[in-house]
Amino acid sequence: MIGNIELPKSLRALCNTYQVEEDREGESPADVFKLTSNSETLYLKIGHQKFSNTTYSIAREKDVILWLNQQIKVPEILDYLENDKHQFLLMKQLEGEALYEKQETNPHEFVDTFAEAINQLQAIEITILRTELGD
Repeated sequence: MIGNIELPKSLRALCNTYQVEEDREGESPADVFKLTSNSETLYLKIGHQKFSNTTYSIAREKDVILWLNQQIKVPEILDYLENDKHQFLLMKQLEGEALYEKQETNPHEFVDTFAEAINQLQAIEITILRTELGD
């Protein structure tokens, strides 16, 4: 159990081998936990099933990440599980520096990196994504 959320057996066993801490940086209604060991950092994102038909759906996020993996660098998905109450997405931490960290320390590099990221996103053929996700 993490917080008041009952985990599937495989995730419960995994969490017992990592240091687990809540990550409150995101904006979605999902609960996010950082799992740390000596060799790696993982993130477990847990969304309530009531969001399963919205843009906050963890299943939808998983599908988008898997599709984007063909286009740009994204976190590696290790597992996806569901039960009657929640959706669970386990991912490896993506190595690198968060863009917002450059905003104050190096504004020129921030603008250049942001522009590069926008160019990469604009180069993605969106109609394919809409077809694959059924939108």
